[in-house]
Amino acid sequence: MGIETSQAGQSTPALTTRARFGHWLYCITLGLAFGAILTFASPPVNLWPLAALNILPMALAAMAIARRPGRVYTGAVVTALGTLPAWYWLHLFLFPVTGPGYVPLGFVLASYSGFFVWLMARWLRAVAARPGLARVPAILLAAGLWGLMELLRGDWVLGGYALYNVAIPLIHGVAPLASIIGAIGVAAAVGGLGWMLADLLTRPESRRPRALAPKLAILVLLVGLPAALVPAPATTGTRTLRVGMLQTNLPQSNKIGWSAPDRLAAFDRWTSMTRQAAAAGAEVIVWPETMFPGQSLSPGWTAVEKQYGYYLPYKDEAGREQRLDLPRFAEALIALNVELGRPLLVGAIAADNPRRDTTTGRIASDARYNSMFLIRGGTVEADRYDKGRLVPFGEYVPIAWRSPAIQNAVVGLGAKGMSFDLGFGTRDHVFELISENTTARAITPICFEMTYPMHCRDLVYRGGKRAVDVIITASNDGWFGDWDSGRSAHLLAAQWRAAELGTPVVRSVNTGISCVIDAAGKVVSSPGNEPLGTRIEGVLVATVPLATRTTVYSYLGDWPAISLALTSLGITVIGIFASRSRPAKADPRG
Repeated sequence: MGIETSQAGQSTPALTTRARFGHWLYCITLGLAFGAILTFASPPVNLWPLAALNILPMALAAMAIARRPGRVYTGAVVTALGTLPAWYWLHLFLFPVTGPGYVPLGFVLASYSGFFVWLMARWLRAVAARPGLARVPAILLAAGLWGLMELLRGDWVLGGYALYNVAIPLIHGVAPLASIIGAIGVAAAVGGLGWMLADLLTRPESRRPRALAPKLAILVLLVGLPAALVPAPATTGTRTLRVGMLQTNLPQSNKIGWSAPDRLAAFDRWTSMTRQAAAAGAEVIVWPETMFPGQSLSPGWTAVEKQYGYYLPYKDEAGREQRLDLPRFAEALIALNVELGRPLLVGAIAADNPRRDTTTGRIASDARYNSMFLIRGGTVEADRYDKGRLVPFGEYVPIAWRSPAIQNAVVGLGAKGMSFDLGFGTRDHVFELISENTTARAITPICFEMTYPMHCRDLVYRGGKRAVDVIITASNDGWFGDWDSGRSAHLLAAQWRAAELGTPVVRSVNTGISCVIDAAGKVVSSPGNEPLGTRIEGVLVATVPLATRTTVYSYLGDWPAISLALTSLGITVIGIFASRSRPAKADPRG
């Protein structure tokens, strides 16, 4: 188990100051090792096989802490602090966006590894007090508890933040497993592997065949059995959709201070790019998230703008006063749709029940959403997709969002210039896109929604049946600034969703990376179909084979991983409390 015990009734002397310092130095070094592995496995270095070793340092820390006198939580905190440099480095792009939120984010992310170390160290001490608990394999608990950490961080706590899940870089090597157990399941397997390796390194007796066999059996259960269930690769079908992706290159600072001349110039470029996509044979053309330069694409909003003559005043290059009529953009997009005869999927703000506020003179609404609109047949269709999972601290403040006054008081922690008046969407409309040879059903999760596995699963599979042939995701990755590794990490998350759901993904992204991901999670890169690079403006037109297979993950989702996680937590907590119900046979350590 990786723990030393003393004789019953004996006590171990307290650590000297020098020994305590050495112990803490060891713990913080292991935290640094965890961060180094995560950093080098992730973009831009991309030594992705290292990710399989990510939990080894955390396991070694838990074993070392359990063997030492003193409080367990002290060693766990010190270990967690060692991970901070990596978290801050990987999220350096956030500093200019949300300086006040940058520092606490690092501590929040570090706390999960610290919590894992604390739980496992307490379990080892519980085993020392009640040896009968050793019948529960620690490797299985480690797998379940690390899966729990990824679930807590990625989906359950403060809205969820799943970038840099330890499994994410492994998509390059374990994509077939993604279709069975998903990113959370693979992360749990990494946790189990890390614990087994730590046990082998610290206890020579664990290397004996009799001791090693059960651990290998559990790894086979966690990885080998799912691997045996991997479905055959999807066959190439005749159903395809030719999609044009616009990649705008609008720095976020420009969009926040989007002047009327800037809007006009950007709109002219993007309409020209749309014509280019149509000329290349695109059957549907996609604009990135919120790149529409008007206020809203909701037809009712445009009608109010037109009725009351809303406009933006500005001065031209000669210094003359000019006015930009706000309905102009929506009307021009509709005219472009008629001209090209191609449906346009455009990211824009939506509004329910827009109307003129007689007190302020502004346009008010019951609710506003980050949405995707379909412009077809010379009209903006009423059915739209509204973003259901907003970005924590970027589009809303968790917990505080229920009180606008409180949310506004802490809005400085969020992304500068982002509107915090957006609602959680409930319209998850599936768009039917008619091509030459088929009708393709498309769902359009927006930006950060692609980091939520179960959310995407619920969009693609409904009532146990596939409801979608292709995922078309529009994103604004201008928030990453010059930090291209963040853009690559966002792309990796989309690759996981494609592999988990056996569904191709089309990405249209401001500042990149726009591309097509096949149903096995691989970025398509063939002549004439290469992904667009970062921070460039461009057009990508690609023929996308539509989904032809159903995955195990699409049926089960993360529920196997959730069951393992909650069972492991329950066993650990019961064991810890049970060990405190009578005097320990080993020295007391916590």
